[in-house]
Amino acid sequence: MGLRQALLAACAFLAAPAALAGGLSGDYNTGPSLVEEAKGASLNIRFHPCTDDATTVCASVLAMIEPQGPSGRTTLPNGDPVVGAVMIRKLTTKRENEYRGGEILAIDESMKKGKMLWYGLKIDKNSDGALAVTGCLAFICPRKMVWTPVASDAPAP
Repeated sequence: MGLRQALLAACAFLAAPAALAGGLSGDYNTGPSLVEEAKGASLNIRFHPCTDDATTVCASVLAMIEPQGPSGRTTLPNGDPVVGAVMIRKLTTKRENEYRGGEILAIDESMKKGKMLWYGLKIDKNSDGALAVTGCLAFICPRKMVWTPVASDAPAP
């Protein structure tokens, strides 16, 4: 293999993870929290390739939406700020519009219980662009949510 072919192969290899992770991108609103203490607050998040493994998808918090006014609760149990926190990690593409194997940080529950709570995650992209999101504990998946796209004008955290 010549130098030119080797460079082309390397470029194709490096582009593949970005293409894989790029299947799920953009900004979404998580919808109102069901945890009573959160008072219907929601989060705007942005999907992006994970920094530690670009073949997987992560999502970070862009903004807290608090319809009842600021709660003053802006820090996670581990001391990190909510805005900018990685909320989804290790998500992989199963097939077009189906993502599995990831983990989601239940920010509302984590703040209520005072410890970081990660659950299994499944996401299916609906034909209208919304995401059907399911949080799982082992093989039991009790928490189902629909996340809606939002304008992508916020800067990255």
